[in-house]
Amino acid sequence: MEDRGNISGITYGASAKRRLEIIGKLFPKKQIGFVYDSKRDADEHFKEEILVALKDSKLSGVANRTKLIAINEDSIPEDAQENCDIFLGYYSVGTFMHQIKLSMKEGKHLIGTTRKDLLAKNAIAVFECDNRKNGQLAAEKIIGRSVSNNLALSKIPYIYSSSERLIITKNAINKFEADVSNVEHEVDYILENID
Repeated sequence: MEDRGNISGITYGASAKRRLEIIGKLFPKKQIGFVYDSKRDADEHFKEEILVALKDSKLSGVANRTKLIAINEDSIPEDAQENCDIFLGYYSVGTFMHQIKLSMKEGKHLIGTTRKDLLAKNAIAVFECDNRKNGQLAAEKIIGRSVSNNLALSKIPYIYSSSERLIITKNAINKFEADVSNVEHEVDYILENID
């Protein structure tokens, strides 16, 4: 194993395929736009994951309803909004959520990245990681292991956490015909009364 110095860590977050599966089942009648900024490495990497996921035959139903949309940092071009109802993304959406929301036409909606996106009424739902669970996992599997076994952090492999949850407002379920029954056995979800 290569010496990384005194570094270890945890990676987390739902894969592109997982997000498309869940969003596709949750909103079976909606057109989906995946937005990305080609100047952002994280967005480009996630876009590549999306392209691979869209080729998966299990996702053919959602693939037919998903479009990739290049954005300029903080706004979705008006013409790109014409054929999509719901938008999701990665780094740029998380970073520029409020500005992106302001650039959107009436009746167009975002899937956010944190609960604050719901509270600010910028998103109708969010995919988020369980930070408490991730912190506990890092403490036990990385810090605990390092201390109890006197191991350098660089000798401990990175840990992947699949902790994810979907948070959706009750209003979004009604207004956007979201079908929670399609995903309730596949992802933890929380209903919020933020409307």
